[in-house]
Amino acid sequence: MPGVIMDDAELLQDSRLSPTQRWQIRTNQDGAFNRTLTVCDMASNGTGPGSSTAPSIDLTIYGTRVSLIGRPTADLRMNYSVDGSSVRPAILNTSQSAIGKDGVVIWDLDLQTSSSHHLRILPVAGSLFLDYLSYVPYSNYASTRDTVSVDNRDPQVKYSGTWTNDENFSTPAGFPLNSTVSRTNTPGASFRFNFTGSTLGVFGLQRPVAGTLSASYQIDNEAAEDRVHFNGSQSVGDRWSLSSPLYTKDLVPGSHMVTVTVKEVTGSQEYIFDYMTFEATSRTQFVPPSSITPPSGRDSSSSSGSRFNIGAIVGSIIAFMLVAYVIRWMCRRRTVYTPQPVSNNNQTYVLETTQVTTAYVQAYPAQQNYGGQQAHVGQGNRQDSWQAPPPPYVPPPPQEGPLQPQASGWQPPPAPPPMPTPQPWQPNTAGEVSIPEPAPAVWHQPHVNAQPQIGGSPPTGPAPPQSPPPPSLLPLMPQPPPPAASVLHAPPRSPPPPQAREAGPRSESPEFEEVPLEQLGLAPNPALNTTTTTRPNEPGGGPPPSGNVPGPAA
Repeated sequence: MPGVIMDDAELLQDSRLSPTQRWQIRTNQDGAFNRTLTVCDMASNGTGPGSSTAPSIDLTIYGTRVSLIGRPTADLRMNYSVDGSSVRPAILNTSQSAIGKDGVVIWDLDLQTSSSHHLRILPVAGSLFLDYLSYVPYSNYASTRDTVSVDNRDPQVKYSGTWTNDENFSTPAGFPLNSTVSRTNTPGASFRFNFTGSTLGVFGLQRPVAGTLSASYQIDNEAAEDRVHFNGSQSVGDRWSLSSPLYTKDLVPGSHMVTVTVKEVTGSQEYIFDYMTFEATSRTQFVPPSSITPPSGRDSSSSSGSRFNIGAIVGSIIAFMLVAYVIRWMCRRRTVYTPQPVSNNNQTYVLETTQVTTAYVQAYPAQQNYGGQQAHVGQGNRQDSWQAPPPPYVPPPPQEGPLQPQASGWQPPPAPPPMPTPQPWQPNTAGEVSIPEPAPAVWHQPHVNAQPQIGGSPPTGPAPPQSPPPPSLLPLMPQPPPPAASVLHAPPRSPPPPQAREAGPRSESPEFEEVPLEQLGLAPNPALNTTTTTRPNEPGGGPPPSGNVPGPAA
């Protein structure tokens, strides 16, 4: 973008360099703009009134960045303030490669807002060689009578033919504007530029090497003017002239177009274009600035002094993270086909496709039935998708008849094993059993109302046939020969009819009658040498006789 140049001679004339006794102007400086430099030496106070006052540069800036261009010295120190703020030390470009050279950006300041600013520069040590100050005006700035510079890289400069654009260009004498130039050694190469203003100037670099160099300059539709820069008679040397005026023209304020065409180039000569200047008018328009290589020494008017926009950096990081999250979310999306219900007239609707996130998609069965018609539900192509667990089994209702085995699915549990048949007790042959003394088998019948009658007779009737025990009830171990008598437990019989009681006192204990087994139709069991005893008050009941009966002999 075009910038506004404030030359040192104009600043001194307008008393923007104060006090004037502390500033000395030097002319015929080949490497300086308009061939002038103004020097402030802090070691010398000068002479006359005000010589003891500290020097300063006071400016009003209508832009967003300001630069101080000149010839730096190693001991130079400066302070500055913006809009009455506190004084701050300036960060200067005093590198070894820049010391003593012309066209060096000694100091650069970024202003945070696009408005007018009051800038004060205070040299405090060393010597300041000031060439000019420049600033980038904001877009709606209406400039009048300001000198505007246009760099060779400005997009409004249109080139034709063969040109070489050099970045970070330098010479032993110094640096061109923004350290860039455009050069050519091809006759017929040209460039043009449209502007609104007056007093045009074209500047470049010159070096007295062997050869000739000439070019033509045309303003609007007027006749072109030829300029011979080297005719071949120059003294050959390696001296460089920076900011050398190649062409100047006073113009009527208004819109103009300048066209520069290289006419003749011989030997080692080159046409090297650096920048143009013109005087602005109220109709001069400024476009947004193009990208320019930042200079070495730079300050910021913000309190932090940072050279970077922290908000822009943080915003870029957040935007990057948001874009990464959206890309990851879109990669995980899956398509789920949502079936529409079937109408009552059996017309099937077209299935619609709905994009949903996999994390919120539940597993559906492979098929679903809607109104008697089947609709497939897509599950996606993921092999590791979550599947819903099978529903819990609900057994069918019981049916009459035997349970039929099913071909697949749930099977009824097996039936419990049958209960074992109770077995009668068998004597153990491994030891002795204490049994009562053998006694005649009798039938005991209690009298009615717990008052037994002596001399009664047992009930008559045939005894039920006896059957031998089954083979499964026989003892598993070999048995010794049985004793002389055994006890046979007769099955219970119904009690005889009650008989009349005799009058007499009531006995506290029941009386028993002994009835031989033969009268009952029972034969003694040779397996046991015992008699049958029954408990009182029951058919066949009675206390057992005393005595021990030896067990079977081993």
